[in-house]
Amino acid sequence: MAQAAPLATGPQPDGRYWPAMSTDTPDPLLTSLLAAVDAAPDDVPLRVHVAELLLARGRGAEALQHCSRALTLAPGDAAALALLQRVTAALAAPVAPTPPTPPPPPA
Repeated sequence: MAQAAPLATGPQPDGRYWPAMSTDTPDPLLTSLLAAVDAAPDDVPLRVHVAELLLARGRGAEALQHCSRALTLAPGDAAALALLQRVTAALAAPVAPTPPTPPPPPA
């Protein structure tokens, strides 16, 4: 059986957007919504919804791309502006450092 080609990461040259799957199990809802964005790239409420889902899944950089596009299409959109603030805060949040592993006791 032939294997499918891996999905590309980020926006494509023709403007389509394919998700980078972070696990082996695809997210069917997000995959469907990203296909809907491909079909209706100027749908601001759809892009905002997709960005919210991406942010909730820890994919803030991708969420930021969708917020930016939504605000390019509708600069005063209140939902997109509010989400942009949340996405920016999430991306700017410091990452908690991993505590060092103590050395093994002397033998």
